[in-house]
Amino acid sequence: MSSQEQIEYLKKSLDDQINAFKQRRKENRRLSVWLRLLIISLGGLITVLLGLKVDSALQQPLNNLALVFGAVISLATAIESFFNYRELYVRYTTTYVQLLNLKSDLEFYLIGDNNKSSKQDIEKFFNRFQSILTETNEFWQQTKISEGKK
Repeated sequence: MSSQEQIEYLKKSLDDQINAFKQRRKENRRLSVWLRLLIISLGGLITVLLGLKVDSALQQPLNNLALVFGAVISLATAIESFFNYRELYVRYTTTYVQLLNLKSDLEFYLIGDNNKSSKQDIEKFFNRFQSILTETNEFWQQTKISEGKK
């Protein structure tokens, strides 16, 4: 494979991973925020429902609703703990930024290179790319192993 083919492969792989991590971080952030808002909102509603002074005919349905909200909070908390959306958001953001920096460094190198890229330099960029992905994969594996121990 020529140096130019290696560069094109690396650039395409970088773009693919940048787009993937951009999407993953956005999804994990959205899920993290929504779960946290759900838990906080329902917790507040439970307090209000149980504290309301209404006639006895309404009191029991409000108590039942508070009980259901409490169960939903338990479920949402378990989901949040199991999937670690916030931790994944932070990790995927870090990976996304590292990939953007690598892409910027590669482009800067190629601009100043005048098409005389050495295979050794390209391999350094590729190894850095692989290292970023490996580090993120290891984090994900550790997260899943930790979840299994809970």
